[in-house]
Amino acid sequence: IRCRTQQLTVDFHLVTSELLSGDATIHAMLYDGYLFISEDYESVRVGGSYSDSVVLGLPVGATPDRVVFEVEFEGFTVEQTYMLPSGVTP
Repeated sequence: IRCRTQQLTVDFHLVTSELLSGDATIHAMLYDGYLFISEDYESVRVGGSYSDSVVLGLPVGATPDRVVFEVEFEGFTVEQTYMLPSGVTP
């Protein structure tokens, strides 16, 4: 059995108050409807602006419709969902 996978790279930008310090964890999850497809984690420094990207596995034939970002810092979690426009993935 073979599982062929492509990759979907999603850029993100996080802005936090300069009064904060330390690290936060970004958890990015890729979905197709209710079906979970893949995930990636990034550790980021808070206290200003931070830009990077996450790389999510994309099985051949999958048609994801959204990316959910969870940012966890000091026991608090903030979630943001971004819908993927059609045609973004093959």
